[in-house]
Amino acid sequence: MKAIFAILLGCMGMMGSVFAQDVTVSRPQKISSKITEFEFIGKTDEGLLVHKFGPRTNVIEAFDLDNLTIRWYRDLNLRGKKTKVVDIIEKGNELIVIYTHQDRRDIRLFAQKLNSKLKVIKNEVLLDDFKRRFGDPSFEYEVIYDRKQDHFLIQKKVKDSVDYEKIECLLIDRNLKKLGEKTFDFEDNWRYVETVMREDGTFYLVRGKVKRSFFSDGDLFSEVLITECNLEKEEEKTVQLQEEKHLFNGFQTEWDAINEHLVMSGFYSDRQESEVHGFLYIFIDFEENKPSRKVFTPFSEEIIKKMARKGWFNSPKDHVQYVEIRKLVLRSDGGALLVGEAHSKISPNNDMRPPIFDSRMSTRNQVMIQYFYDDVVLISINPDGQMDWGQVVKKQQYSENDRGYFLSIGFMNRREKMHILFNETMTKSNKLNDCRIDSEGEYRIRSIFDANAYQLNLAPRYAEQLSANEVIIPAFNQRNEFVLVKFTYE
Repeated sequence: MKAIFAILLGCMGMMGSVFAQDVTVSRPQKISSKITEFEFIGKTDEGLLVHKFGPRTNVIEAFDLDNLTIRWYRDLNLRGKKTKVVDIIEKGNELIVIYTHQDRRDIRLFAQKLNSKLKVIKNEVLLDDFKRRFGDPSFEYEVIYDRKQDHFLIQKKVKDSVDYEKIECLLIDRNLKKLGEKTFDFEDNWRYVETVMREDGTFYLVRGKVKRSFFSDGDLFSEVLITECNLEKEEEKTVQLQEEKHLFNGFQTEWDAINEHLVMSGFYSDRQESEVHGFLYIFIDFEENKPSRKVFTPFSEEIIKKMARKGWFNSPKDHVQYVEIRKLVLRSDGGALLVGEAHSKISPNNDMRPPIFDSRMSTRNQVMIQYFYDDVVLISINPDGQMDWGQVVKKQQYSENDRGYFLSIGFMNRREKMHILFNETMTKSNKLNDCRIDSEGEYRIRSIFDANAYQLNLAPRYAEQLSANEVIIPAFNQRNEFVLVKFTYE
Protein backbone atom coordinates (compact mmCIF):
# COMPACT_ATOMS: atom_id res chain seq x y z
CA MET A 1 0.00 0.00 0.00
CA LYS A 2 1.44 3.36 -1.05
CA ALA A 3 2.20 5.85 1.71
CA ILE A 4 3.12 9.45 0.87
CA PHE A 5 5.34 11.36 3.29
CA ALA A 6 6.20 15.00 2.78
CA ILE A 7 8.72 15.45 5.61
CA LEU A 8 12.32 14.39 6.18
CA LEU A 9 13.31 13.84 9.79
CA GLY A 10 16.36 11.65 9.41
CA CYS A 11 14.28 8.48 8.97
CA MET A 12 13.30 8.40 5.30
CA GLY A 13 13.58 4.64 5.16
CA MET A 14 11.17 4.07 8.03
CA MET A 15 7.64 3.22 6.90
CA GLY A 16 4.68 3.22 9.30
CA SER A 17 2.54 0.08 9.42
CA VAL A 18 -0.40 0.80 7.12
CA PHE A 19 -3.90 -0.65 7.61
CA ALA A 20 -5.82 -0.23 4.32
CA GLN A 21 -5.02 3.46 3.86
CA ASP A 22 -2.51 5.93 2.47
CA VAL A 23 -0.77 8.29 4.87
CA THR A 24 0.29 11.86 4.08
CA VAL A 25 2.35 13.96 6.51
CA SER A 26 2.89 17.71 6.18
CA ARG A 27 6.12 19.59 6.67
CA PRO A 28 6.64 20.84 10.24
CA GLN A 29 5.67 24.45 10.90
CA LYS A 30 7.08 26.75 13.52
CA ILE A 31 4.30 28.48 15.43
CA SER A 32 4.48 32.20 16.11
CA SER A 33 4.22 33.23 19.75
CA LYS A 34 1.18 35.29 18.69
CA ILE A 35 -0.70 32.08 17.85
CA THR A 36 -2.27 30.24 20.77
CA GLU A 37 -4.99 28.04 19.21
CA PHE A 38 -6.11 26.47 15.95
CA GLU A 39 -9.19 24.89 14.41
CA PHE A 40 -10.02 23.07 11.20
CA ILE A 41 -12.46 25.05 9.05
CA GLY A 42 -13.12 22.46 6.35
CA LYS A 43 -12.41 21.03 2.94
CA THR A 44 -12.81 23.52 0.06
CA ASP A 45 -11.71 24.01 -3.55
CA GLU A 46 -8.75 25.94 -2.13
CA GLY A 47 -7.76 22.93 -0.03
CA LEU A 48 -8.09 22.25 3.68
CA LEU A 49 -8.55 25.57 5.49
CA VAL A 50 -7.05 25.90 8.97
CA HIS A 51 -7.65 28.88 11.25
CA LYS A 52 -4.76 29.79 13.58
CA PHE A 53 -5.36 32.56 16.04
CA GLY A 54 -4.37 34.38 19.18
CA PRO A 55 -5.57 37.41 21.19
CA ARG A 56 -4.76 39.84 18.32
CA THR A 57 -4.05 37.52 15.39
CA ASN A 58 -6.22 35.61 12.89
CA VAL A 59 -4.53 33.68 10.07
CA ILE A 60 -6.09 31.31 7.54
CA GLU A 61 -3.91 28.68 5.83
CA ALA A 62 -4.91 26.56 2.83
CA PHE A 63 -3.29 23.10 2.69
CA ASP A 64 -3.19 21.13 -0.54
CA LEU A 65 -5.24 17.99 0.12
CA ASP A 66 -3.00 15.72 -1.96
CA ASN A 67 0.38 16.42 -0.35
CA LEU A 68 -0.51 18.79 2.58
CA THR A 69 1.80 21.53 1.38
CA ILE A 70 0.67 25.07 2.16
CA ARG A 71 -0.86 26.69 -0.91
CA TRP A 72 -1.27 30.08 0.77
CA TYR A 73 -1.70 31.80 4.11
CA ARG A 74 -3.49 35.08 4.66
CA ASP A 75 -4.46 37.36 7.48
CA LEU A 76 -8.17 37.39 8.15
CA ASN A 77 -8.77 41.12 7.88
CA LEU A 78 -11.94 41.99 9.72
CA ARG A 79 -11.93 45.06 12.00
CA GLY A 80 -8.39 45.35 13.23
CA LYS A 81 -6.51 43.93 16.18
CA LYS A 82 -9.37 44.04 18.68
CA THR A 83 -11.42 41.56 16.70
CA LYS A 84 -12.15 38.13 18.18
CA VAL A 85 -13.47 35.38 15.91
CA VAL A 86 -16.29 33.39 17.53
CA ASP A 87 -16.63 30.80 14.76
CA ILE A 88 -16.00 30.15 11.07
CA ILE A 89 -18.47 27.78 9.39
CA GLU A 90 -17.72 26.36 5.93
CA LYS A 91 -20.22 25.04 3.39
CA GLY A 92 -19.79 24.72 -0.37
CA ASN A 93 -16.79 27.10 -0.50
CA GLU A 94 -18.65 29.74 1.50
CA LEU A 95 -17.43 30.85 4.91
CA ILE A 96 -19.69 32.47 7.47
CA VAL A 97 -17.49 34.34 9.94
CA ILE A 98 -19.01 35.43 13.25
CA TYR A 99 -16.88 37.77 15.34
CA THR A 100 -16.84 40.55 17.92
CA HIS A 101 -15.05 43.88 17.89
CA GLN A 102 -14.30 45.90 21.00
CA ASP A 103 -13.78 49.67 21.07
CA ARG A 104 -13.06 50.63 24.66
CA ARG A 105 -16.25 49.52 26.47
CA ASP A 106 -18.34 49.14 23.33
CA ILE A 107 -18.66 45.58 22.02
CA ARG A 108 -20.27 44.75 18.69
CA LEU A 109 -21.19 41.36 17.26
CA PHE A 110 -20.88 40.93 13.47
CA ALA A 111 -21.41 38.27 10.81
CA GLN A 112 -19.86 38.28 7.35
CA LYS A 113 -19.83 35.92 4.39
CA LEU A 114 -16.60 35.15 2.48
CA ASN A 115 -15.61 32.68 -0.21
CA SER A 116 -12.83 30.10 0.27
CA LYS A 117 -10.31 32.64 -1.07
CA LEU A 118 -11.39 35.07 1.69
CA LYS A 119 -13.07 37.42 -0.78
CA VAL A 120 -16.21 39.17 0.50
CA ILE A 121 -19.52 37.68 -0.68
CA LYS A 122 -21.72 39.60 1.74
CA ASN A 123 -20.61 42.62 3.71
CA GLU A 124 -20.59 42.46 7.47
CA VAL A 125 -23.91 42.65 9.29
CA LEU A 126 -24.22 44.11 12.79
CA LEU A 127 -26.09 41.58 14.93
CA ASP A 128 -25.74 43.07 18.40
CA ASP A 129 -24.00 45.87 20.29
CA PHE A 130 -23.72 46.67 23.96
CA LYS A 131 -21.55 48.55 26.43
CA ARG A 132 -19.65 46.57 29.02
CA ARG A 133 -19.32 48.46 32.27
CA PHE A 134 -16.82 47.95 35.06
CA GLY A 135 -17.92 45.04 37.26
CA ASP A 136 -20.19 43.46 34.65
CA PRO A 137 -20.07 39.64 34.57
CA SER A 138 -17.88 37.93 32.00
CA PHE A 139 -19.35 36.31 28.90
CA GLU A 140 -18.48 34.05 25.98
CA TYR A 141 -20.09 33.28 22.63
CA GLU A 142 -20.87 29.93 21.05
CA VAL A 143 -22.45 29.16 17.67
CA ILE A 144 -24.77 26.16 17.19
CA TYR A 145 -26.01 25.23 13.72
CA ASP A 146 -28.04 22.51 12.00
CA ARG A 147 -26.55 19.83 9.77
CA LYS A 148 -27.48 21.65 6.58
CA GLN A 149 -25.95 24.85 8.00
CA ASP A 150 -29.00 26.93 7.16
CA HIS A 151 -29.71 28.21 10.70
CA PHE A 152 -27.20 29.57 13.21
CA LEU A 153 -27.95 30.07 16.90
CA ILE A 154 -25.50 32.50 18.51
CA GLN A 155 -25.44 32.01 22.27
CA LYS A 156 -24.04 34.71 24.53
CA LYS A 157 -23.30 32.92 27.80
CA VAL A 158 -23.14 35.37 30.69
CA LYS A 159 -21.20 34.12 33.72
CA ASP A 160 -21.30 35.00 37.38
CA SER A 161 -18.48 34.00 39.73
CA VAL A 162 -19.45 30.30 39.55
CA ASP A 163 -21.39 29.47 36.40
CA TYR A 164 -23.75 30.83 33.75
CA GLU A 165 -26.44 33.12 35.07
CA LYS A 166 -28.16 33.53 31.71
CA ILE A 167 -27.84 32.66 28.02
CA GLU A 168 -28.93 35.15 25.38
CA CYS A 169 -29.90 33.40 22.12
CA LEU A 170 -29.93 35.04 18.68
CA LEU A 171 -31.06 33.06 15.62
CA ILE A 172 -29.94 34.02 12.09
CA ASP A 173 -30.29 32.32 8.70
CA ARG A 174 -27.68 31.73 5.99
CA ASN A 175 -28.32 35.20 4.56
CA LEU A 176 -27.34 36.64 7.98
CA LYS A 177 -30.91 37.78 8.63
CA LYS A 178 -32.12 37.90 12.23
CA LEU A 179 -34.99 35.48 12.88
CA GLY A 180 -35.54 35.93 16.62
CA GLU A 181 -34.07 36.41 20.08
CA LYS A 182 -34.65 34.96 23.55
CA THR A 183 -32.91 34.94 26.95
CA PHE A 184 -32.83 31.91 29.26
CA ASP A 185 -32.19 32.68 32.94
CA PHE A 186 -30.53 30.08 35.17
CA GLU A 187 -31.43 29.50 38.81
CA ASP A 188 -28.88 28.46 41.44
CA ASN A 189 -27.53 24.91 41.04
CA TRP A 190 -28.77 24.70 37.44
CA ARG A 191 -26.10 24.21 34.80
CA TYR A 192 -26.11 24.53 31.02
CA VAL A 193 -25.40 21.20 29.28
CA GLU A 194 -25.80 21.66 25.50
CA THR A 195 -27.96 22.90 22.63
CA VAL A 196 -29.14 20.85 19.64
CA MET A 197 -30.40 22.45 16.42
CA ARG A 198 -32.95 21.09 13.96
CA GLU A 199 -32.91 21.83 10.22
CA ASP A 200 -36.03 24.04 10.47
CA GLY A 201 -34.37 26.33 13.03
CA THR A 202 -36.03 24.79 16.09
CA PHE A 203 -33.51 24.18 18.86
CA TYR A 204 -33.36 22.27 22.14
CA LEU A 205 -31.64 23.82 25.15
CA VAL A 206 -30.65 21.30 27.83
CA ARG A 207 -30.13 22.19 31.51
CA GLY A 208 -29.26 20.00 34.50
CA LYS A 209 -29.79 20.48 38.23
CA VAL A 210 -26.49 19.70 39.96
CA LYS A 211 -26.41 17.02 42.63
CA ARG A 212 -23.58 17.89 44.98
CA SER A 213 -21.19 15.10 45.98
CA PHE A 214 -18.42 14.96 48.55
CA PHE A 215 -16.38 12.70 46.29
CA SER A 216 -16.34 14.55 42.98
CA ASP A 217 -16.32 18.05 41.50
CA GLY A 218 -17.96 17.16 38.18
CA ASP A 219 -21.52 17.28 36.94
CA LEU A 220 -24.07 14.84 38.30
CA PHE A 221 -27.69 15.83 37.74
CA SER A 222 -30.76 14.94 39.76
CA GLU A 223 -33.04 16.60 37.22
CA VAL A 224 -32.86 17.59 33.55
CA LEU A 225 -34.93 20.21 31.71
CA ILE A 226 -35.11 20.23 27.90
CA THR A 227 -36.71 23.26 26.23
CA GLU A 228 -37.88 23.09 22.62
CA CYS A 229 -37.85 26.59 21.15
CA ASN A 230 -38.82 28.03 17.77
CA LEU A 231 -37.94 31.74 17.76
CA GLU A 232 -39.63 32.47 14.43
CA LYS A 233 -42.96 31.12 15.65
CA GLU A 234 -42.34 32.26 19.25
CA GLU A 235 -43.18 28.76 20.49
CA GLU A 236 -41.67 27.07 23.53
CA LYS A 237 -42.21 23.76 25.35
CA THR A 238 -40.27 22.19 28.23
CA VAL A 239 -39.98 18.56 29.33
CA GLN A 240 -38.72 17.60 32.80
CA LEU A 241 -36.75 14.41 33.43
CA GLN A 242 -36.30 13.16 36.97
CA GLU A 243 -35.72 9.74 38.49
CA GLU A 244 -36.05 8.64 42.11
CA LYS A 245 -33.34 5.96 41.94
CA HIS A 246 -30.99 7.24 39.25
CA LEU A 247 -28.83 10.33 38.73
CA PHE A 248 -27.93 11.61 35.28
CA ASN A 249 -24.22 11.36 34.59
CA GLY A 250 -22.65 12.31 31.24
CA PHE A 251 -25.13 12.29 28.39
CA GLN A 252 -25.79 13.75 24.93
CA THR A 253 -28.91 14.67 23.00
CA GLU A 254 -29.34 14.34 19.23
CA TRP A 255 -32.19 15.13 16.86
CA ASP A 256 -33.18 11.99 14.91
CA ALA A 257 -34.31 13.51 11.60
CA ILE A 258 -35.32 10.12 10.13
CA ASN A 259 -37.63 9.12 12.99
CA GLU A 260 -38.41 12.73 13.97
CA HIS A 261 -37.79 12.72 17.68
CA LEU A 262 -35.18 13.94 20.15
CA VAL A 263 -32.91 11.22 21.55
CA MET A 264 -30.99 11.38 24.82
CA SER A 265 -28.44 8.74 25.74
CA GLY A 266 -25.51 8.46 28.10
CA PHE A 267 -24.72 7.07 31.52
CA TYR A 268 -26.34 7.14 34.94
CA SER A 269 -25.18 6.72 38.53
CA ASP A 270 -26.97 5.66 41.67
CA ARG A 271 -24.66 7.27 44.22
CA GLN A 272 -21.85 9.50 42.98
CA GLU A 273 -20.25 10.70 39.77
CA SER A 274 -17.27 8.35 39.80
CA GLU A 275 -19.54 5.28 40.02
CA VAL A 276 -21.34 4.64 36.73
CA HIS A 277 -23.99 1.93 36.97
CA GLY A 278 -25.41 1.74 33.46
CA PHE A 279 -26.67 3.55 30.38
CA LEU A 280 -29.90 5.40 29.59
CA TYR A 281 -31.91 5.74 26.38
CA ILE A 282 -34.75 8.25 26.15
CA PHE A 283 -37.07 9.58 23.41
CA ILE A 284 -38.63 12.97 24.17
CA ASP A 285 -42.23 13.69 23.09
CA PHE A 286 -42.93 17.43 23.26
CA GLU A 287 -46.53 17.01 22.14
CA GLU A 288 -47.28 14.87 25.19
CA ASN A 289 -44.80 16.85 27.30
CA LYS A 290 -43.06 13.68 28.51
CA PRO A 291 -40.69 10.92 27.35
CA SER A 292 -42.22 8.45 24.94
CA ARG A 293 -39.49 5.95 25.84
CA LYS A 294 -37.29 5.91 28.93
CA VAL A 295 -35.00 2.97 29.64
CA PHE A 296 -32.25 2.70 32.28
CA THR A 297 -30.13 -0.45 31.81
CA PRO A 298 -27.47 -1.59 34.29
CA PHE A 299 -24.12 -2.73 32.94
CA SER A 300 -23.76 -6.46 32.44
CA GLU A 301 -21.41 -8.44 34.66
CA GLU A 302 -19.19 -9.02 31.63
CA ILE A 303 -18.70 -5.29 30.96
CA ILE A 304 -18.07 -4.54 34.65
CA LYS A 305 -15.49 -7.33 34.82
CA LYS A 306 -13.70 -6.14 31.66
CA MET A 307 -13.63 -2.51 32.87
CA ALA A 308 -12.28 -3.40 36.35
CA ARG A 309 -8.95 -1.73 37.07
CA LYS A 310 -6.03 -3.91 37.98
CA GLY A 311 -4.56 -3.48 41.43
CA TRP A 312 -7.79 -2.55 43.20
CA PHE A 313 -8.30 -4.54 46.39
CA ASN A 314 -12.07 -4.33 46.17
CA SER A 315 -13.20 -4.37 42.56
CA PRO A 316 -16.70 -2.89 42.10
CA LYS A 317 -19.48 -5.45 41.72
CA ASP A 318 -22.29 -3.30 40.32
CA HIS A 319 -20.64 -0.40 38.47
CA VAL A 320 -17.66 0.84 36.47
CA GLN A 321 -15.42 3.75 37.42
CA TYR A 322 -15.00 7.23 35.92
CA VAL A 323 -16.64 6.61 32.53
CA GLU A 324 -17.39 9.69 30.40
CA ILE A 325 -19.42 9.86 27.20
CA ARG A 326 -17.41 10.47 24.04
CA LYS A 327 -19.87 9.96 21.17
CA LEU A 328 -23.48 9.16 20.36
CA VAL A 329 -24.16 7.87 16.84
CA LEU A 330 -27.81 7.42 15.87
CA ARG A 331 -28.90 4.45 13.75
CA SER A 332 -31.50 4.73 11.00
CA ASP A 333 -33.69 2.11 12.71
CA GLY A 334 -34.06 4.25 15.85
CA GLY A 335 -31.20 2.64 17.77
CA ALA A 336 -27.79 4.10 18.56
CA LEU A 337 -24.13 3.44 19.27
CA LEU A 338 -22.96 4.89 22.60
CA VAL A 339 -19.21 5.30 23.19
CA GLY A 340 -17.67 6.02 26.59
CA GLU A 341 -14.13 6.21 27.94
CA ALA A 342 -12.64 5.69 31.38
CA HIS A 343 -11.01 8.98 32.36
CA SER A 344 -9.73 10.40 35.63
CA LYS A 345 -7.36 13.11 36.79
CA ILE A 346 -5.34 13.48 39.97
CA SER A 347 -4.74 17.13 40.85
CA PRO A 348 -5.46 19.70 43.57
CA ASN A 349 -7.78 21.58 41.21
CA ASN A 350 -9.95 20.94 38.17
CA ASP A 351 -8.13 22.77 35.40
CA MET A 352 -9.57 21.28 32.19
CA ARG A 353 -9.27 24.32 29.92
CA PRO A 354 -9.04 23.79 26.15
CA PRO A 355 -5.52 23.02 24.91
CA ILE A 356 -3.48 25.83 23.38
CA PHE A 357 -0.11 25.86 21.68
CA ASP A 358 1.87 27.52 24.44
CA SER A 359 0.67 25.16 27.16
CA ARG A 360 0.32 21.76 25.52
CA MET A 361 3.67 20.55 26.81
CA SER A 362 4.04 22.89 29.77
CA THR A 363 5.75 21.58 32.89
CA ARG A 364 5.90 24.92 34.68
CA ASN A 365 3.13 23.94 37.07
CA GLN A 366 4.71 23.28 40.45
CA VAL A 367 2.05 20.68 41.29
CA MET A 368 1.98 17.51 39.21
CA ILE A 369 -1.31 16.82 37.47
CA GLN A 370 -1.77 13.25 36.30
CA TYR A 371 -4.13 12.26 33.47
CA PHE A 372 -5.52 8.78 32.90
CA TYR A 373 -7.44 7.75 29.75
CA ASP A 374 -8.16 4.04 29.78
CA ASP A 375 -10.68 1.52 28.42
CA VAL A 376 -13.32 2.39 25.84
CA VAL A 377 -16.82 0.94 26.26
CA LEU A 378 -19.17 0.62 23.28
CA ILE A 379 -22.90 -0.06 23.69
CA SER A 380 -25.10 -0.83 20.68
CA ILE A 381 -28.66 0.07 21.67
CA ASN A 382 -31.80 -1.29 20.00
CA PRO A 383 -34.76 1.03 19.24
CA ASP A 384 -36.56 -0.31 22.35
CA GLY A 385 -33.68 0.94 24.51
CA GLN A 386 -32.28 -2.49 25.31
CA MET A 387 -28.66 -3.43 24.67
CA ASP A 388 -27.94 -5.13 21.37
CA TRP A 389 -24.30 -5.79 22.24
CA GLY A 390 -21.54 -4.36 24.41
CA GLN A 391 -17.79 -4.30 23.92
CA VAL A 392 -14.80 -3.06 25.88
CA VAL A 393 -11.62 -2.00 24.06
CA LYS A 394 -8.71 -2.26 26.48
CA LYS A 395 -6.12 0.51 26.62
CA GLN A 396 -4.09 2.39 29.22
CA GLN A 397 -2.88 5.96 28.67
CA TYR A 398 -1.11 8.23 31.12
CA SER A 399 0.53 11.66 31.01
CA GLU A 400 1.57 14.48 33.32
CA ASN A 401 1.05 18.24 33.20
CA ASP A 402 -0.03 18.35 29.53
CA ARG A 403 -3.85 18.33 29.98
CA GLY A 404 -3.91 14.95 28.29
CA TYR A 405 -3.46 16.60 24.92
CA PHE A 406 -2.21 13.47 23.15
CA LEU A 407 -4.47 11.02 24.98
CA SER A 408 -8.08 9.89 24.50
CA ILE A 409 -9.68 8.87 21.19
CA GLY A 410 -10.68 10.11 17.76
CA PHE A 411 -13.32 8.78 15.36
CA MET A 412 -13.71 7.84 11.72
CA ASN A 413 -17.31 6.97 10.80
CA ARG A 414 -17.55 4.88 7.62
CA ARG A 415 -21.22 3.89 8.09
CA GLU A 416 -20.67 0.15 7.78
CA LYS A 417 -18.00 0.35 10.46
CA MET A 418 -16.61 2.75 13.06
CA HIS A 419 -12.88 3.41 13.52
CA ILE A 420 -11.58 4.50 16.92
CA LEU A 421 -8.12 6.05 16.80
CA PHE A 422 -5.78 6.28 19.78
CA ASN A 423 -2.11 6.33 20.70
CA GLU A 424 -0.92 2.95 21.93
CA THR A 425 1.31 4.48 24.62
CA MET A 426 3.03 7.79 25.29
CA THR A 427 6.50 6.26 25.20
CA LYS A 428 9.30 6.55 22.64
CA SER A 429 7.88 3.54 20.78
CA ASN A 430 4.46 5.14 20.35
CA LYS A 431 2.21 3.96 17.52
CA LEU A 432 -1.24 5.10 16.39
CA ASN A 433 -3.79 2.31 16.72
CA ASP A 434 -6.97 1.88 14.70
CA CYS A 435 -9.78 -0.13 16.31
CA ARG A 436 -12.26 -1.08 13.58
CA ILE A 437 -15.72 -2.10 14.86
CA ASP A 438 -18.48 -3.52 12.68
CA SER A 439 -22.25 -3.45 13.19
CA GLU A 440 -22.17 -6.80 15.04
CA GLY A 441 -19.70 -5.59 17.65
CA GLU A 442 -16.72 -7.49 16.25
CA TYR A 443 -13.54 -5.43 16.38
CA ARG A 444 -9.90 -5.62 15.38
CA ILE A 445 -7.03 -3.38 16.45
CA ARG A 446 -4.12 -2.63 14.12
CA SER A 447 -1.18 -0.27 14.36
CA ILE A 448 -1.51 2.10 11.38
CA PHE A 449 1.27 4.65 11.89
CA ASP A 450 4.68 4.57 13.58
CA ALA A 451 4.71 8.03 15.14
CA ASN A 452 8.11 7.49 16.74
CA ALA A 453 9.73 6.89 13.35
CA TYR A 454 8.80 10.44 12.42
CA GLN A 455 9.45 11.86 15.89
CA LEU A 456 5.80 12.92 16.24
CA ASN A 457 3.15 13.01 18.92
CA LEU A 458 -0.33 12.75 17.43
CA ALA A 459 -3.45 14.17 19.07
CA PRO A 460 -6.27 11.82 17.92
CA ARG A 461 -8.86 13.50 20.16
CA TYR A 462 -8.75 16.50 17.76
CA ALA A 463 -9.07 14.37 14.61
CA GLU A 464 -11.31 15.83 11.90
CA GLN A 465 -13.13 13.66 9.36
CA LEU A 466 -12.82 15.35 5.96
CA SER A 467 -14.89 12.95 3.85
CA ALA A 468 -16.28 9.41 3.84
CA ASN A 469 -12.74 8.00 3.67
CA GLU A 470 -10.40 10.76 4.93
CA VAL A 471 -9.44 11.81 8.44
CA ILE A 472 -6.76 14.29 9.50
CA ILE A 473 -4.97 14.42 12.87
CA PRO A 474 -2.86 17.29 14.27
CA ALA A 475 0.56 16.44 15.67
CA PHE A 476 3.73 18.04 17.06
CA ASN A 477 7.33 16.99 16.66
CA GLN A 478 10.10 17.10 19.24
CA ARG A 479 10.89 20.71 18.30
CA ASN A 480 7.27 21.62 19.12
CA GLU A 481 6.47 22.29 15.48
CA PHE A 482 2.95 21.81 14.08
CA VAL A 483 2.32 18.86 11.71
CA LEU A 484 -0.77 17.42 10.01
CA VAL A 485 -1.18 13.69 9.31
CA LYS A 486 -3.91 12.57 6.87
CA PHE A 487 -5.19 9.00 6.54
CA THR A 488 -7.07 8.01 3.37
CA TYR A 489 -8.96 4.73 3.67
CA GLU A 490 -9.81 2.50 0.71
